[in-house]
Amino acid sequence: MSTVRNGEFDVHGVKARIRYIAPRPETNPWYWGFNLETGWTDRHLQDRPWSAELRGIAGYEGKRWIVSINPTVETDGDNRFVEPISMELQSKVGYRWNDKLIVGLESFNEFGPVRRLGELRDQPQMLYAAVDVELPKGELNVGIGRGLTGHSDGWAIKTVFGLPLMPAK
Repeated sequence: MSTVRNGEFDVHGVKARIRYIAPRPETNPWYWGFNLETGWTDRHLQDRPWSAELRGIAGYEGKRWIVSINPTVETDGDNRFVEPISMELQSKVGYRWNDKLIVGLESFNEFGPVRRLGELRDQPQMLYAAVDVELPKGELNVGIGRGLTGHSDGWAIKTVFGLPLMPAK
């Protein structure tokens, strides 16, 4: 994770992720899988530097349209991961412009700790206009978004750059 503040680029952490998407016939547009992620972020971005999350992945990938929903449970804390587990729901609607480019909207909705889920208006909610670009040796997701509640960030730019450790079959 990185930020640009006062014209200076600064890296604030690193995360590792394992993603699994169940095999499916090419004729089946529906898919499912999961994502397991853990990492460290410095205190500029989060009060508790360590985190772990498990994200369910479910979606539809047609010839042009893509729809996905990702329920997520996560915990922040120290290296013992004893903090309360919180819940988020992320979703995406995208249009495949061509073989290498998808444009769409992404929504990130926090619900708070699982044992006392809050109302959406009381939690951070972000909506991004985003693009996904397939690169020769990886993938890039870039979005510009705005918070939808008083508990959200204002305007934000997000980028995710992915490099596969193992080639897809």
